[in-house]
Amino acid sequence: MQNKIVRIMDPLQDQPCMKGYSQSMVYESMLHNIGRMFNLAMGLSKSKRNYSIYSWKREYPAYVTKVQVNTTDWNLGGFLVYNFMKLWDGVTLPSINNQSTSLRTEFLADILTSRGNESYDNIPEDIQYLSKKLENM
Repeated sequence: MQNKIVRIMDPLQDQPCMKGYSQSMVYESMLHNIGRMFNLAMGLSKSKRNYSIYSWKREYPAYVTKVQVNTTDWNLGGFLVYNFMKLWDGVTLPSINNQSTSLRTEFLADILTSRGNESYDNIPEDIQYLSKKLENM
């Protein structure tokens, strides 16, 4: 049986922890909620397996790109998650550019160059040309 692991990659700056408490306690309630939602989704998919994410081993990979909470662009969570999913190889996470414009541009380029883009034929030809150039970069 394969060991089940939850890898917690938090882009926010490390929160100070009270003396005597583990840093992982910050994530306990969040992990519990994710576990409940995961089980709900598995139930809707009629899966016969019973997973308990809450009891899985937890890892906190190092070198996760951090963002400052007090900047105007701190709400990049979705773009960072997208990059985490795209670049994570199961062992390491390369450094991710946390500049708002770069993340949004890369996301748009990925959508435009996606083979699943149903509207590709509706995109003007000059934009199609540029997206093909981006795809080949």
